Amino acid sequence: MPFKILDQENNNYMKYLALSLFLVGVLFSQAEAKTNGNSTIASSVNSASVATEANANSVTRLYFKDLRTWRMGASEAPADLKQHNGQIVSIVGYMVPFDSIEKIDRFILLQAPFMGCFHVPPPQPNETLMINSMDVQPDYVYEPIRITGKLTIEETYVDRFLVSLYTIDAIRIETVRMDDAELDDLPANFHFYSEF
Repeated sequence: MPFKILDQENNNYMKYLALSLFLVGVLFSQAEAKTNGNSTIASSVNSASVATEANANSVTRLYFKDLRTWRMGASEAPADLKQHNGQIVSIVGYMVPFDSIEKIDRFILLQAPFMGCFHVPPPQPNETLMINSMDVQPDYVYEPIRITGKLTIEETYVDRFLVSLYTIDAIRIETVRMDDAELDDLPANFHFYSEF
């Protein structure tokens, strides 16, 4: 039989592939766009107590290099990282939505724009963040964004695959300048549009 019937797993793969190809088109078409300053694209009004805590200057700035200190295979996160569990943090990265580009309720945040090419391994779970954005529901943006919200250190699975070791329940999402993105010290397997 020359054609394989698509089962559920292959169907999900095709959805992810189609979304990746769409994102590649967006990234290439907007690669030269520059952001002049910060712009809030989504903010929660339902998380008043969390937002009050965030406004009280208790927000810790995390970096992807901090997240990678929890080496894959280690039984638990390092103490320096565990101290932020349950705290309000902010981190700058790039949005990778799952199945929608409008009113997104969850997405992955990566250190740099990910091309999703089949010959490049995906980012490891210790260098991705699952962002729950149910309260803020942003639309897709190609610019770097700052996420502010409550960090939870936990394994997150999507379709039985470990996607991330970290989750942030977002209370604020804003675009930032390209200079704010953490594009130095990328892992060797991380390719993005400026390299092609």
